[in-house]
Amino acid sequence: MTTKRAYKLQEFVAHSSTVNCLKIGRKSSRVLVTGGEDHKVNLWAIGKPNAIASLSGHTSGIDSVSFDSSEVLVAAGAASGTIKLWDLEEGKILRTLTGHRSNCISVDFHPFGEFFASGSLDTNLKIWDIRKKGCIHTYKGHTRGVSAIRFTPDGRWIVSGGEDNTIKVELFSFNLVVFSTRRDSKDTIFFFYLLVFSVCMFAYRFSEHSCMHVSNLHSILSIFSVPNKRTGIWPCHLCDATIVTRDL
Repeated sequence: MTTKRAYKLQEFVAHSSTVNCLKIGRKSSRVLVTGGEDHKVNLWAIGKPNAIASLSGHTSGIDSVSFDSSEVLVAAGAASGTIKLWDLEEGKILRTLTGHRSNCISVDFHPFGEFFASGSLDTNLKIWDIRKKGCIHTYKGHTRGVSAIRFTPDGRWIVSGGEDNTIKVELFSFNLVVFSTRRDSKDTIFFFYLLVFSVCMFAYRFSEHSCMHVSNLHSILSIFSVPNKRTGIWPCHLCDATIVTRDL
């Protein structure tokens, strides 16, 4: 039997007080975010001795942290129940979100789209829309704190574990259409809307009906591409974008 030896890559003092939480970025697996009782959120490159950045703004201990899928955004939930969202590229707080009545002890980003979830000792699981700057849905059902949450890789379900010894699997369904560009460009987004408008006008001219409803958008987009049946993603090569049509 072959025995593999493990060795210590790194050891460092991350905070001036207790380290309450940490998360490694899923994209690169080379960045680490930590949250401490000292109210700080620190960002590290694995293997490097010093913090890349120290994110301040919370006034109570940090109980949960998470990267988004691109490792550009960091969410941190605090003992006060407040959640702060940082844009690492801009180096600033993007959002300060309130709504939990007690410690926010778990956070997780949706695998695509601009959503994330948070769980709290107040027994609630909340879904937040970064663009709308607020909570768009609250799942209830746990009788004690929601200590762990995770979206499924396809984004259709959210799983939560609680201090009430239960696991709940909830359908993430808001009937939204998420549009995400691979290039963060206003011109690209404008071109997308222009493209959809042009297709609508083209389809209208050849339609036997006098009007076309938004519900027909799915079939309109099929003129340009065939969706992947497993993922539901519509590649749109003309505008270098991904159009995602899901029951979120």
